[in-house]
Amino acid sequence: MSGPSNWFFDKIKNLRGYNLRYPMQPDIPRTMTYIDRKGRRKFGGYFIKIVLSFLEKHNAKLLECDKTKNFRTVDDLFGNLQKGNIDLVAYGIHRAASDVLPYTHAYPVTMDQMCIVTPYQHELPRYFYFLLPFDGSVWKLIGCSVCVFAVLQGFIGRLSSDSSYNFYSLAFQSFRTIVCQPHFGERLRQRKAYILSFIFMLFLASILNSIYTSLLTSFFTKSIMSSQISSYDDIVLSGIKIMLKDVLYDENEEHNYFPAQYIRSFVRGEVVDMEKYVLQMNTSFGYYLTEDFIDVVHWAQKAASYKYFYLTKLCSEQVFLIIPLEKDSPLRRSFDDLIFRCWSAGLIGKWKSDFVYESIEAGLLRIGFNRESALLKLTWEDLSYAWYIYLFGICISIVTFILEYLMILSRIKYLLKK
Repeated sequence: MSGPSNWFFDKIKNLRGYNLRYPMQPDIPRTMTYIDRKGRRKFGGYFIKIVLSFLEKHNAKLLECDKTKNFRTVDDLFGNLQKGNIDLVAYGIHRAASDVLPYTHAYPVTMDQMCIVTPYQHELPRYFYFLLPFDGSVWKLIGCSVCVFAVLQGFIGRLSSDSSYNFYSLAFQSFRTIVCQPHFGERLRQRKAYILSFIFMLFLASILNSIYTSLLTSFFTKSIMSSQISSYDDIVLSGIKIMLKDVLYDENEEHNYFPAQYIRSFVRGEVVDMEKYVLQMNTSFGYYLTEDFIDVVHWAQKAASYKYFYLTKLCSEQVFLIIPLEKDSPLRRSFDDLIFRCWSAGLIGKWKSDFVYESIEAGLLRIGFNRESALLKLTWEDLSYAWYIYLFGICISIVTFILEYLMILSRIKYLLKK
């Protein structure tokens, strides 16, 4: 068996201009055709580059089949391969469990899996910045400090027989000390214990105020990354729709790309539209992308120095990407040899990275340059809660003033008559 096989392998090293029947499958970033700046038709994608390398090495020609006539679906494509109407398919998916296949395939080109990418959550709402310098435990410590200072002042005040204090006034005075606006009054002249307690209180208050101010200033000079979407429940809460290729959407029950209970968060999309949205960095949707497509997004974000999408850990199982051939095709060993050589030379990795520049030349990938100002401007919405509290306080003050004025109005009239 080995003798004739080796003899035939040697014979097909030169195909002498044989037309290799091949239906072009535009599927970014594996296969693509485009017109360059000089008006020439070119091919892009690492799978089509493997096929072209095979043609060049073995002296064959590419005979493109019209996909619109007989290859409308994936089943039509592999059906024609099984009937011998075509010699190979651009690429296919091989799962570990599928052993019996109606076609022959070359050695797997690479492994791949699909993962969900979501729009990058860039910045927290600005009012959260005032809560971030200290965590919850520190804010509790500051509140306890106000109470401790109030009790301490009350204890010292009780030592003076002619002094009367209530807890609310002491708490207010302690709060003024915390914000470094103490009201000393005559009490500092009465007892030296006041001086000692206020020194410690002001020392602690100045440390807390300095730390808070410095951290708050550093936050205002940069944007803070918000929490990213990391689960299917987060997708539901955010209201983001995840776009999935229509073919994969229909196959979800068989291959379980995503849990069925979250189907409302997924929308089907045409392959061409979905590729266009991603390459134009359209963040209106999240996307279910293959690993090699995610690499393109990563390189595009790196070139733009800006993050458009966040890669979640919500992924499907890994699969092998293969080049399907006609059943018992004698081209298999030649393709195996070529794939091994491409991997050894690092060509497949290079072709993957070259696709970014090819898609830019084709006008598919548009890299924008977004610059964020180091000092971010404050708006009404940023401090809306603070303004509402301030307006509420002003209204209470006005109402209180009017009520007090009405209460003493009769006394004012009496004094004016005199």
